[in-house]
Amino acid sequence: MKRFYSHVVAACIGFFFISFTTNAQCVKFLDGGTQEPLVGVTTKLLTDSTQGDVSDAEGQLCKKDWVGQPCKASFVGYEVIVFDFPSQNLELSLVSKAANSVQGVVISATRSGIASEESPISISKLNLNIIANSNAADLEEAIDKVPGVSMVN
Repeated sequence: MKRFYSHVVAACIGFFFISFTTNAQCVKFLDGGTQEPLVGVTTKLLTDSTQGDVSDAEGQLCKKDWVGQPCKASFVGYEVIVFDFPSQNLELSLVSKAANSVQGVVISATRSGIASEESPISISKLNLNIIANSNAADLEEAIDKVPGVSMVN
């Protein structure tokens, strides 16, 4: 009889586990360029900012009780996206911020930084458009085209 009860308990636990995991809906977060899974994407409910979770090792976030709720997903180096948690499994691609912009680099001839308008010398800024339109083969050639700068080997 003891063996019978242990089988019944094990079957109930297995049934509960299977029914709990299969009803959860999942979002899989992918890198927009490489389509590789993103591990650790933070997702929060917009209606209740105290409720949030992160994607697992496969880039998935599964939640049964979030279906239809507006959510915000964020990940370092990627654009923030807002979406309604799906009623069916869904793959979402996050776009890298690096694909949209280039961070500036400050080069100074002094030991301390000063505001560009206070500098007694000419300061130029290279942005992505200038570099793309310069027809330079490499970064050294692009910098060499800045007025007042000459690259020496």
